[in-house]
Amino acid sequence: MRNDLGFEDANVRLAAHHAIDKAALSKALLWRRRGAAFGRRDAGHCGYLADFKFDYSPDKAKAALAKSGFSPEKPAKIKFAATNGHFPSDYDIARAIVQMWQKVGIEAELETIEYAKYFELNRGTKLPEATLYSWDNATGDPEIFAGYLLNPKMPFSRGRAWTSGRSHPNLFEIADYNKRIAGYRALNKTVVEAGATIPLLQSVLTVVRKKNLNYAEIRKRLDPRQYDGLE
Repeated sequence: MRNDLGFEDANVRLAAHHAIDKAALSKALLWRRRGAAFGRRDAGHCGYLADFKFDYSPDKAKAALAKSGFSPEKPAKIKFAATNGHFPSDYDIARAIVQMWQKVGIEAELETIEYAKYFELNRGTKLPEATLYSWDNATGDPEIFAGYLLNPKMPFSRGRAWTSGRSHPNLFEIADYNKRIAGYRALNKTVVEAGATIPLLQSVLTVVRKKNLNYAEIRKRLDPRQYDGLE
């Protein structure tokens, strides 16, 4: 998400989020294998906001657009980039989102880009108003979600297009674990409510094993100073 061009208006950014039916995307295109995401952290991970939700509501989307003089008859116009075939159902998800936006009053011009092109455009701050992207995190630390995503010092960050003139919170440098994670929870909520990002769906990992393999699932609590999820 940018905060300039066609997304300079916060009403348009927030309307774009309210207009997306995440449950429908999961059901129709991903066999219900991905749950709706409302923050930059998945359930069970440190920094997760268990009590935070962002409503799917076409009515709220239309009301937000109306505040800025837009409607289905007079739509806000943006550009939207997505890969085709790099992530599961990526282009189909993008096309569905375009239709959802059109119903409330956002006209999106969809552009297909190669995965490598994403990095090139991002480095030059030339990505369009919205880009569909799968953001993974092998470490589980919330810094690699909202922390990196909006840190203008990171080469793959959207922060250079979004946090211009703002100071990025250096949460990663806080030694106190509980204070650091509390800071990420607050940041995750803030970036969604400001329209700096639209979390869509949580990723799912499938594990396949032989029927005759002796296997026992082990869940243990890690040192809470390091991580408050489950291994």
